[in-house]
Amino acid sequence: MLSREQLHADQQIAASLPRAWDAFFARFGRLTEVQRQTIPHILTGADVLVCAATASGKTEAACAPLIERNIDRLGPWTILYISPTRALVNDLSARLKEPLQRLTLRLGVRTGDHRRGLNPPPNILLTTPESFDSLLCRGLNGQSSTGHALAHVTAVVLDEVHLLHGTARGEQVRYLLHRLRELRHVACSKGWTRDEAIQVIGLSATVSDPQAVLDAYTTGGIAVTVAGGREIECLHPEVDLPTAEIAVPAFLQATAEPQKVLVFSNSRDRVDELTAYFRRALRPLNYEVHGHHGSLGTSFREEAERAMKERSRVVICATSTLEIGIDIGDIDLVVLDGPAPSIPALLQRIGRGNRRTMTTRVMMCSKDLVEGLVHGAMIEAAREGWLGVAERGPQHAVARQQVISYIAQSERRARPRTRVKRFLAACASPITAAGVLPSMLEHGDLHEDIQGLRLSEDWLKAFDTGQMHSNIEEQPGLTVQDERTGAQIAVKVSSAFGKGMSIGGRLLEVRRWTDFKIEVRETKDRRLVEGGKKYSHQPWMRGAGQPQAVRRY
Repeated sequence: MLSREQLHADQQIAASLPRAWDAFFARFGRLTEVQRQTIPHILTGADVLVCAATASGKTEAACAPLIERNIDRLGPWTILYISPTRALVNDLSARLKEPLQRLTLRLGVRTGDHRRGLNPPPNILLTTPESFDSLLCRGLNGQSSTGHALAHVTAVVLDEVHLLHGTARGEQVRYLLHRLRELRHVACSKGWTRDEAIQVIGLSATVSDPQAVLDAYTTGGIAVTVAGGREIECLHPEVDLPTAEIAVPAFLQATAEPQKVLVFSNSRDRVDELTAYFRRALRPLNYEVHGHHGSLGTSFREEAERAMKERSRVVICATSTLEIGIDIGDIDLVVLDGPAPSIPALLQRIGRGNRRTMTTRVMMCSKDLVEGLVHGAMIEAAREGWLGVAERGPQHAVARQQVISYIAQSERRARPRTRVKRFLAACASPITAAGVLPSMLEHGDLHEDIQGLRLSEDWLKAFDTGQMHSNIEEQPGLTVQDERTGAQIAVKVSSAFGKGMSIGGRLLEVRRWTDFKIEVRETKDRRLVEGGKKYSHQPWMRGAGQPQAVRRY
């Protein structure tokens, strides 16, 4: 029930959104509290960091007022919407399609999966940090009056920015924003656009230091923090050592009503292992089981997402790929297969459950007593709203990658040393800024001639193949594909051995190796898949959140 004050605020905001209101909010008839508090600030043109719980309407809180501010602008304009993952970009595309169609606005998507042209410039462009990097380098179009694909970006939305901040990808975005502001200045001087202003909106779950996030990505922005959250109900399996293999089947066996269960694990290999196990163990209960992680092919991830939305008896085993706001419907139970990597990650994981109620049900599974202790400490911290001590150190690899990308962005593939030094001085720590260029020249990443700093042949090849934009934390690996259809089953497999492997719950027999590909076919004969594989991946632990929580506990 709305209070009189809330109703009055909604009426005022509706009047301030004469075009955007019907497209975004008419079907709801009211605003959420985060929308109520955020929209007036964005309409003033301010940079804003919005901190609120999952599923509170942050996307609409950003997009509606940004569109309202730009819809009458003369000439092209684009709102650049940056999300951490391609899966979330796809989810946002489906979510924004209808309101943008009602406003006759253009929606563009640019990721590794979507490479369609951007001429004319879309009004909202959804992308990832790596594709943002690529667009800056490759968006120049001398034959077009727009000059560059990003020349008309008037606003940037950083979605789930707490997942980027403090990481190499977050630092990459910080450098890219500086380069975008520089591009807008050039675009204005060349007459490609009328002004060079860029409004930056960050969307985030609760963060321990909002000002640090504002300082990193905005120019004098303000933070809007909306309290909220749900009670955490912990289900305790009645077994001595509640591993997921024991606890989940026991729970489903004892529960008469159909359940949608999301199991979070900390590694891709563990997801494959659990998915294969649950498919056998839960078959008598008529449960559908799927895996979801970053190495699985797009079609397999999308199949898992559809199953969670459409099926009533379903178990999804996932890594952090389903921590963030992909729409997978309402989840009855979240299972933590081992402690989450950090307190924010824990809040993301448990926030996926029971969105229609004020309680989220969580089952904590452990392989030993130590994991049980860490679980208890982190849940206690989450209940009290303690997020740990913020950590952020220098990211030297980002400076190196961004120097390469910055030089590649130039039409001549060269930059004067003085200009590159100014770029580093604006974005890098003093120690990094002073040392990165001499190091890159010494190691042959760069060479210098009369036109300035140029890329080595190896880096030019990396630019031509698109590998320079995501090489900061990426690990190389093999691709697994179906021998008959050529469909991609998995990527970033670091090693494989024996006659077969299990991926995403599927039993796969190895048929042949070709270059960096492993061709397989699906089988039901477990004897044909003796062997295994390992994925390339980064360490799953994020900072010191676990030990901090235990010490505090």
